[in-house]
Amino acid sequence: MRIVAIIAAGLALALGGAAQPAAAPPVTPPATDAGLRAACVAEGGTPRGYGATERRRWFCERVFADAGKTCRARSDCMGDCTLPDDYKWYAGTPPLTVGTCEAVSRVGCMNVLRDGMPVHFCQD
Repeated sequence: MRIVAIIAAGLALALGGAAQPAAAPPVTPPATDAGLRAACVAEGGTPRGYGATERRRWFCERVFADAGKTCRARSDCMGDCTLPDDYKWYAGTPPLTVGTCEAVSRVGCMNVLRDGMPVHFCQD
């Protein structure tokens, strides 16, 4: 009989007799794809798709007013400070230290200037 009483008391505690922890605050759901696209358009951008169809992604393409301006770092531009796509820098040769501000944001690989140094940079 004593064992039955102990089991009954244990069940009562397990089924709600014990104090319940405070509820966690609600989690804000991540922004929806549609919401991100709307924000892109609201900022003057154009949502553009890229990638293979099974993993199709998109980015917000923006046109920059300072396109073609001479630059030495990303901070000089609204977008990236780019070098020609075919630019190759080899050890022992002086690197290009002046680029141009890009006209349109893009994804993929490109040559850019970061703090006056050429960098081959890929983003997706």
